[in-house]
Amino acid sequence: MLLVQSALPVVVVAGMHQAQRRRAVRELLAATPAAVVLHHDLSRAGRGEVVRRVWDNLGASAEVRVPLVNDCPCCALREDLLPELARIARAGRHQLAVVELWGGSDPQVMVVTIATARPAGAPWTSSPRSPG
Repeated sequence: MLLVQSALPVVVVAGMHQAQRRRAVRELLAATPAAVVLHHDLSRAGRGEVVRRVWDNLGASAEVRVPLVNDCPCCALREDLLPELARIARAGRHQLAVVELWGGSDPQVMVVTIATARPAGAPWTSSPRSPG
């Protein structure tokens, strides 16, 4: 038996043009008031860090500096994103996670990373799956 208390769907927003990405993110937030946005700013990667920003329509906002993993911004994003999605799902406050990728980030890599971090087709859950 698998225990699933609640699910957190994830949408990935990508594109080279920041203004267009942000517009898409704002539209998703407007359509889903209990959505949360996660964005990793890679502009400081040359200094050995990535900045994770999280915000939502409820007024919650956070900024955390994440160290590079193997001098690889995408590795740092991957290593930080998955635990953060799990933390948000466990908190149970949001109905949608919007991952806004950095301008040149390959969306396929992040989508595959997110999709393969859990059983096929299963949403992020607020409780760990356990055999019953």
